[in-house]
Amino acid sequence: MTYRSLGELESAHDEESAAARRRLEDAEEHLMHYRSQIYRIQESVYQAVAQHGAADDPDFRHEFQRFADRHEEAAHEADRVVTRYQEQYEDLQQEQSRERERFLQGHR
Repeated sequence: MTYRSLGELESAHDEESAAARRRLEDAEEHLMHYRSQIYRIQESVYQAVAQHGAADDPDFRHEFQRFADRHEEAAHEADRVVTRYQEQYEDLQQEQSRERERFLQGHR
């Protein structure tokens, strides 16, 4: 896109950066919430089962571990998404810096 002024370019960059930053922050927040909820569920289930004396049951322990493993893998996948968003944000910052330099060179 062609910008008429440095202010116009910087304004567009600010909007684009803010949107990318919000996406990253939202993803981080959702991941923290997901982990918190899963941990809370695991604690509640374990306490309820322990109250009934079944926490040492091999079948329960196996299924409980499967649940924990499955959700830990989902959290790791979400971590990878957050990392990808972070990398995209950093790439955006670098590209905007290059675009700003090209603009300034073209208007000297």
